[in-house]
Order: sequence, then structure tokens, then C-alpha cells
Amino acid sequence: MDYGKPVLELKNDKGQVTVYRPKPEVVVVVSVGFLTTDLWTQQVPFYEQVFKEVKAIHLFRDAGEVRSFEPDYRTGQQNFGKRHKDRFIEVLFHQKSALLAMAINASKLFTGANVSAVNREAFDRRLGEVMKAKAA
Repeated sequence: MDYGKPVLELKNDKGQVTVYRPKPEVVVVVSVGFLTTDLWTQQVPFYEQVFKEVKAIHLFRDAGEVRSFEPDYRTGQQNFGKRHKDRFIEVLFHQKSALLAMAINASKLFTGANVSAVNREAFDRRLGEVMKAKAA
């Protein structure tokens, strides 16, 4: 699926994160490799700006090529999710690793947000549905 032009590209020697915003209320994040804390902290200003522009977003995180992440990366995301849980309509992850998918699905308990990890087919199907939907 074509997400359009990246609005944020972050990279270091261990991993990378590319952020797309194909619609005002849709954010797609493609992550690869080992996610370090600096890759999360650099995303925060982007989300803060998005939340000034729209009430809530659908967040799609393609983490299928993520090998692992620093605990502070996960903690930062979870804390941000807790503080802004009313701003996320849904957070859907594509994840190949059963262990990471289990951790993501368990994070719903910590954040209270609509967070889940699914396979590629379910991820693409849901993203397609949101992309076809007209803005409310």
C-alpha cells in the first residue's frame, strides 16, 4: 500500500523509523531493526503537532521488521499512550514475532488504549478500510 511521502524519517546505526500521514487522522509508522530510545523521543514532537491539528488519530505501526527495542522506547510509547489515550482511535501493529505481538497485546492493560498486534493481512485490511472511509 502506498502511504505517500514520509513526513518524518529517523535513522541510526541500529534501526530506523519512517512516519507517513496519508490522511490528517491517519498516521502510519514503519519501523525496522533495533529501536533505540532516541528514535521514540524524536517522534514525540510530531505527535504533539498532529494532536493540535486533529482530535484523534488511527495509528498503524508496521513493526514486522523490528528485531527488538530498548525498554525505554517501549516505556516512552506506553507513557505517551496513557497520557493521550483519548487521542488514539486505535493503535494497530503489524508484528511477525509472536513474543513481541504478545507484549503489544498485553500493553492494552497498561495504556487503556485500543492497542493490538495482528498479522500482515489483517493490518493491511484495516488500514485499507480506514483509508477508504470519509472523514467525519
